[in-house]
Order: sequence, then C-alpha cells, then structure tokens
Amino acid sequence: MYVHGESPLGAAEKKSLISGAPFDIVCITGFAVMADGNVRVAVNREKLAHISRSSRARGARMYPLIAPRSVSQGKRLLRSVEARDTAIRNLGRILKVFNFTGLHLDFEYFPPDYRHDLAVFIRELKASFPGTTISMAVFPQTGFPSEYARFHDLALLAPLLDEIVLMCYDIHRPGTAPGPVTSVDWARRSIAHARAHVDSRRLYLGIPAYGYRWTKDGRAAVVTGFQGKRLIHSALSVRDPSGTVRLNGRKDGSFVFFADDHTRAVLTALAKEHRLAGIAVWRLGFDDL
Repeated sequence: MYVHGESPLGAAEKKSLISGAPFDIVCITGFAVMADGNVRVAVNREKLAHISRSSRARGARMYPLIAPRSVSQGKRLLRSVEARDTAIRNLGRILKVFNFTGLHLDFEYFPPDYRHDLAVFIRELKASFPGTTISMAVFPQTGFPSEYARFHDLALLAPLLDEIVLMCYDIHRPGTAPGPVTSVDWARRSIAHARAHVDSRRLYLGIPAYGYRWTKDGRAAVVTGFQGKRLIHSALSVRDPSGTVRLNGRKDGSFVFFADDHTRAVLTALAKEHRLAGIAVWRLGFDDL
C-alpha cells in the first residue's frame, strides 16, 4: 500500500495486496526535489524509523515519494542536465541513509511537451541505481484533462518503469464542478487503456480514501473517509452511480461526495478481475479501513 505521512510523518501512500493482506510497500513523502537538484527532506526521522521497523518486520518494502517542490521548479529540473545529475546524487544518498529499496516519482500537472524530458530523467535514474525499483504515479488517459494526462505518456514510460500506479481519483477536484472523486466505470475504462501499454503485473490501481465537500460558492475541501462516516449521520446519503457516497440535504447548501469502504471494495474487485499487481490507496490517515 502507499502510505501518506503528515500524520505521522508528513505525507505518504499505502499500497496493499488485493487479498486484503497488510500493505507490502510503504511510500513516505516529505522528499521534495528542487529546481537545482537539491532535495529538501521534511520527515520526522524518529517516527520514520518506527514505521520502517514495523513495516519491514511485516515484510514490507520502503520507498520515498519524490515530488518536485512545484511544477515550475520541476520544469527547470527536467530541462537541466546539471540539475538532474545533482538530483540523482542526492537521491542516491537518500536511498543509502534511509535504506530504501525503491523510488516512487510523483510528477503531476506538467505540460505534455515535458514528457520526453521526464523519460530522460527516468532513464538516468535506472542507469544510476541498478536493482532499485523505480515506480511512478500516472494520470488515467481517459476522462482526465488531456493537457495534464498527456505528460504521462505510457508509450514512453511503460518500458522504463518497474511499477506504475494508475491514479483513478480526482476526476472531480478543486477547480472543477462538484462531483465524485472517482468512478467505477471510469476506473474500468482507464485500466483497459493502461493495459494496452503496461503489463498488468506491473500496474497498480490507485484508489481514494477521501472525497470533497463543495461549498455554495464552489470551493472544495477534502473530506476524509473518517469524516465522511460522521457526515452520513447528519445528512441524507445515497450511493451515487459512480460507486461513491453522495450526501444530500446539507443545511449549509454544500455538496459532498466521498469514497468509502464499499467504494474501495468494488475497485479492489475490479483490480483483481483485471489481474493487476495490487491497489494503491491515497492515503494513510484518510482511510476508514
């Protein structure tokens, strides 16, 4: 599972086996790569050590989630040979210091014309760290805005990556109209497209443990699985056709959609049906598992 970290570490994800067994990969965020290739580390090392011990005792692997500090800094990084070399040296130190066995990349919302630069960076990572798993989260290529999805060009990325997480969430998000954070039908179509490029044994289905509440003025805020369960008791809830929960009759006029344990069970069954490697849940601390 991918595990998020602000609680207790800062940010992470949690990737679990489809069978419902304990997670087999823990991915810790808090590793931000800058435009010059330096990496800002913002994790509580004592808590990280505790999670590392308990996770490895259960046979789980540990990855850092590597994300650019911002899209603008990420653009400069990808286009600079010197910055990429610096980033690779720093990532090598992180792998050694924290005893990570893989790197998980989270580069999102870049323009499509940076997709070849991303591929170059991944090739350089593979050459620099033989035997280290390189994974990445990618947007679905169906039903997601093409100005963002096309950056994750599976024809380029699939031959380079060891593992790919298909992020079937945020189809509705801040900046869009109110709606479900995911959809079972959307996930099914997204899997079918991805499998044309990626061996299903290397593909994980990314599923949400959260949703959003839209206020009357159109602003959206995250609703975690825990919060969603509490909200059900104060509003009329229905099962939306997407497979998520929709809350109606909010006194403040807001709209709420969130993914609950039923949503995740249906998506997990879908991943199993397509013989995917597993599921990836965003994120520990949000879920109601």
